[in-house]
Amino acid sequence: MAIKVGYEGKWLVRIRLNGQDIKVTTPARNKKEAREMDAAITSAVRYEDFSSLGSEARKVCIRLYKNRGWPLPPTLIDYTPSDNCRRNVTLWEAIRLTLETLANQGSKNIQRHEQALTIHVGPYFGKDHFVEDIGVPEIRKYFSARVKQGAAPSTVNKDRAALSMMFKCLIEQKLVDDNPVRQVKPMKEAAKREVYVSHEDFRTIVGYVPRWLKPILKTLYYTGMRRSEVMNLTWDNVLVQKRIIRLSEHETKERKAKRVPLRREVVQLLEDLHKSYSGPDDRVFLINGLHTPSIYSLRKPWKKALRLTSALPENSHKKFELLTIHDLRHVWKTNALRSGMDMEIRETILGHTLGISGRYGHLSDDDLVRAVDQMTFEKGETEIWLPGLKK
Repeated sequence: MAIKVGYEGKWLVRIRLNGQDIKVTTPARNKKEAREMDAAITSAVRYEDFSSLGSEARKVCIRLYKNRGWPLPPTLIDYTPSDNCRRNVTLWEAIRLTLETLANQGSKNIQRHEQALTIHVGPYFGKDHFVEDIGVPEIRKYFSARVKQGAAPSTVNKDRAALSMMFKCLIEQKLVDDNPVRQVKPMKEAAKREVYVSHEDFRTIVGYVPRWLKPILKTLYYTGMRRSEVMNLTWDNVLVQKRIIRLSEHETKERKAKRVPLRREVVQLLEDLHKSYSGPDDRVFLINGLHTPSIYSLRKPWKKALRLTSALPENSHKKFELLTIHDLRHVWKTNALRSGMDMEIRETILGHTLGISGRYGHLSDDDLVRAVDQMTFEKGETEIWLPGLKK
């Protein structure tokens, strides 16, 4: 039996039972109260006698049982206080409250958390499911289900972060007392991909995609932009004369405005598109000038082009089918590095956050344009390595 200060200054009770350490937070205001609660809960659990538990200790004990997936003893349920309804928050209410809180805080991860909570967590548990019924066993089952669906460990860990954020927001609103996600370890993630695509091979891949997809891939390859940023581009974002794309804080993953310099190849491409543009809205890239593309409309022609490239008789590299469109962003970064581009300029163009010691006083549009003009793209042969594959 032991007591220690837990997360966010809360007091934990740690009970040694059946060879396991069982931890649960308490509403204790000081060490004395925590020790008294610890002793009462330990005795009650070991001897299954809950008659001497006070209201707060009883709530902690109920949460302990639910977190462990143990059936609640009738004598413990009979004493459940009637005001416990304050914690009966539905999952949908919790998700809504969490997203409102993150929006008010200007969180840069709100889109990631919204996707995890509304697309995966909510449908799995059911939006009318009570949050207090989601304990450690339920969370572990959810993670296992996501893995069976084919989600990568990194994706499951993003779901874990979103769930944890939800409980954190509910704790701040005093709607729940504990965050069970913290008792579930994150999944071990695989080693990172190592990918480089030569300029010649990139041109071969582009040769096999439909006409409407070619300018999208070229823009990704020559700018290092994210796929979502390119696909959502409007003509208002593009300053052709200055050779700059401007994105607002609402149009970037980092939730801060950024500028992307354009090489002459992309400028010519955009000018040609604008001359023949007759789309229904202000989007730069459309499918055959009619429809707005989505990540799904890109996927099929991209995969087909990779299969055809990999099957070429003169092609000694047979792993093209493992490439993703996002890999083009990493290829741009490698080309910028091998071209000698200053690290701070490179990270600024990519939109990465720089530390206090890594910020220029001001980078003009001309500074950025000059940097990309000095880049070259013939910087080596194609290399594709993924975790679990031999180099």
